[in-house]
Order: sequence, then structure tokens, then C-alpha cells
Amino acid sequence: MMHPPDDHDLVESLKTGSHPAYTLLFERYWKTVFNTVFRKTGHEQAALDITQEIFFLLWEKRAQLEIRGPLLHWLHGVIRYKVIDWFRESTRQLEQKDHLLSVLAQQYARAVPAEDNLLNYDKAYSLWLQYANQLPGRMKEIYLLSKIEGRSIAEIAGLLSLKPQSVKNHLQRASDRVYEQMRSAVSFGCSLLLLSGLMT
Repeated sequence: MMHPPDDHDLVESLKTGSHPAYTLLFERYWKTVFNTVFRKTGHEQAALDITQEIFFLLWEKRAQLEIRGPLLHWLHGVIRYKVIDWFRESTRQLEQKDHLLSVLAQQYARAVPAEDNLLNYDKAYSLWLQYANQLPGRMKEIYLLSKIEGRSIAEIAGLLSLKPQSVKNHLQRASDRVYEQMRSAVSFGCSLLLLSGLMT
């Protein structure tokens, strides 16, 4: 009975450009890579994208590979850096969105009478609170601790015995959900006025 080739043999074949060796390594590890990335990010699409990037990198860098032992050790190292990069990029995009909302809200506030702003804000706040309370249990708890009580990610993580990364994931998903609901429920200007204050 033949045993499947070990990682060392497959990597050596891969370095010569062997497509069958690459396919075997992909089939052996893609689920592990995907599940690990998904557990760290909490985003299915991000996990799919990062998994694809990692195996693309494996092929692109095949000639320079110096791997001793299971390929999984190398994969875990790449996963760590890819996930860190993903969180950095996600944070940068969120900051850009918050900045844009703030700028647009200021422009809107200058364009309409002050009494209209006040009425619109009250209406928008009521809707925001309604949508916030419709979030799933733990997500709602984290979101309200952040937006109502002004707790930091570190404080929430300590209160709920969670990892800061998990708190950050919940907050980002909650903000995205509430933002989309608010955008479709009230006028564009009202949403901007509210969200520029609640999502920063």
C-alpha cells in the first residue's frame, strides 16, 4: 500500500514547477487555512480572499521556498502576516468612511435650517436606537457599550472576557448593519448627521 507523499517531497517537486504537487498541497491544506483565517477575522469573504492570496504566494515563491517539516508551519506564518495586514486595511477604510461621513454631515448642517436639523436628528436617533436594539445579543451588547457608554475596545474586552480582536469584529459588523439600515430608512442628510457622531 502506497503512502501519500510527505510535505517535503511535495515542496521539492513544487520548486521545480510541478502542478500536481501544488494541487496536492492545496487540497491537503486549503480548508485548514480557510478555517484559521475565518476564525481570526470573522469574515467569510476575507477568509476566502486571504486563502487564495496565500496559495497564490506559495506558487509564486515556489523556487525560493526553504521549508523544513510540515508546510503547515510556513502557512501559519503567512496567515499571521496576512491577517494583520487585513485588519490594518480594514481599520484604515473604516477611518476613511468615518471622516467622509463627518465632512458630509457638516456640509448638510450648513445647508438646512437649524430647527430642521434638530427634528431630523431626533428622528434619526430614534431609528438608530431601534436598529441597534435589533442586533443579535452579543453584537448588540458590544455595540451599545461602545456607542452609548463610550467604552473602549479594551474595556469591553475586559468586561465581557473577550479578545480585543473579537470585540473589534463585532463592532465593525454592527456598524455596517446599522449604517445600511439607517441609510435606507431616513433621508441621506439625516443619516449623515447621526452616523458621523455615532460611528466615530
